[in-house]
Amino acid sequence: KMTSKLALSLLCLLSVTASAHFFKKPKYSLPATFQKPIFPGKCAANDQTKTKSCLDTYFSMFNIDSSTTLPDYMDYARISTTPITLYGIYGLDIYCNFESTLESCLGPLMNSPCMNPEGFSAMYGNDVVESNNYAINFQVEAYSCHNIDVSKKYFGCMSDIENNFQGIIDCSNTMVDDIQHAIDTCVPLGSYVQCVEDIYVKACDEGVRSYICNTEEIALNFDYSGFCADKLPKC
Repeated sequence: KMTSKLALSLLCLLSVTASAHFFKKPKYSLPATFQKPIFPGKCAANDQTKTKSCLDTYFSMFNIDSSTTLPDYMDYARISTTPITLYGIYGLDIYCNFESTLESCLGPLMNSPCMNPEGFSAMYGNDVVESNNYAINFQVEAYSCHNIDVSKKYFGCMSDIENNFQGIIDCSNTMVDDIQHAIDTCVPLGSYVQCVEDIYVKACDEGVRSYICNTEEIALNFDYSGFCADKLPKC
């Protein structure tokens, strides 16, 4: 059985809970002219109805009533990792079965404007930060579950991250501070990805680097509206 803190540490891997976007929020000072929205466009009314229906069914699997709005993201993160908290590595199968059910329901809508931050705000009325967190979560969760063998392989060494949780926060804070003085905003983002990768590699081994790189960059591309997508390190 896992501690709640370790569950959050594992969520760093599965949903990037301890990443930059959950601490400071530099994204919103980025001029709109530089933004390249993920899944651009407007969510059509019929698509929004279908997307919300699929999401509501998904949330109901965790006994979350999403009929009107969503809980604070961190509350959702804690609830959604309950299978992992209770059953450890075996809980990953439950966690990812739920995710697979959602993807099957959504089909191509999984990667549509309905699933971007604006889409979540329109469906559930949460503020921009919460909607961004939810949008990030589902894309990182999908990547993690598509690569469940890697998630399982490194499940054990994730317990070591519990002892270096502050290290990931430090990576985030350094990135935000560096952005204030950077000529190229994308350079600190690349350094941040490397910083987080190194923490996981130290706890696990070099084989985890690409996995962490991809999950972090999925999140950063949402946080910075794709502004640095072409400049971040290749995973």
